[in-house]
Amino acid sequence: MNRVIALLVALATSGVVAEENGWSSSWGPGTQANYTVTLAGTTLLTIICRDDAPLTMLATVSGRDYGSDSRRPLALLVDGQRYDAPYRQGDFPTFWEALRNATSVALLLPSNPPIDLPTSHLAEVLPAIGSPDNNCIAPGSSPDFVTQ
Repeated sequence: MNRVIALLVALATSGVVAEENGWSSSWGPGTQANYTVTLAGTTLLTIICRDDAPLTMLATVSGRDYGSDSRRPLALLVDGQRYDAPYRQGDFPTFWEALRNATSVALLLPSNPPIDLPTSHLAEVLPAIGSPDNNCIAPGSSPDFVTQ
């Protein structure tokens, strides 16, 4: 029985490949899309998109959580433009397209130096706004979801 479970887990995760340093995507339950950035084999930032809920953006650094589900906010510096709490951006399409086309991105966390993130393959990993593959919804960017 354990071999069957191990085989099922292996088959279910075989399509998920994360680079040592870079962005990758994977699918979660239902229509959930996960976009992650990894540095030195450690996932630093995860963007979770569902077509039925606002996106979630989480960062974990030195055992501390930041972002959507945390009291500690995060910001991204994208080509010199600072986006505070980008998971709450009212103009989410502008932020998303800037991120997709970025030549420099840094993760900004309280009481931490900026963490430079890789930018290679961003436009390939993050689907364009309006693409059938993009199901990211930010609070305030859709009339169905209201920021509280």
